[in-house]
Amino acid sequence: MHSPFITLIVVSKNRKHFLIEAVDSVINQTLDKSLYEIIVVQNPGSRELENSLSEKGVNVLNVEHKSTGLKVSEALKISHGDVISFLEDDDVWKNTKVERIVDLLKNYRDIGYYHNSIQPILENGEFIPNARTFESSPMS
Repeated sequence: MHSPFITLIVVSKNRKHFLIEAVDSVINQTLDKSLYEIIVVQNPGSRELENSLSEKGVNVLNVEHKSTGLKVSEALKISHGDVISFLEDDDVWKNTKVERIVDLLKNYRDIGYYHNSIQPILENGEFIPNARTFESSPMS
């Protein structure tokens, strides 16, 4: 099976201080950059931030909606992915996340939904000691 093209949608809630780190965690994936696109969907904001993201190869979509669902809906209209993955602006991904998703999809073609495990972290990026983690769960 060929590698599916992935659309990575980052939903921003006007938390610039988190957004940059979230986007960098997506840009720094081990998966070949030609196999995915990044869309940041946000309320109109800083032109400087938008230019900075665009220079990193990120497609920035400005929408007036405050609702996360409506923002996602607008991003889906311009996406090109066979697979869609979501990240909120206050989250970060390990650099192998997307590659692991692609490997999973190659091996289990009937998966319709996949929810990965999470590890809660503090605002400064430190892992929260003794925090409950949530395990991965592929579903078909």
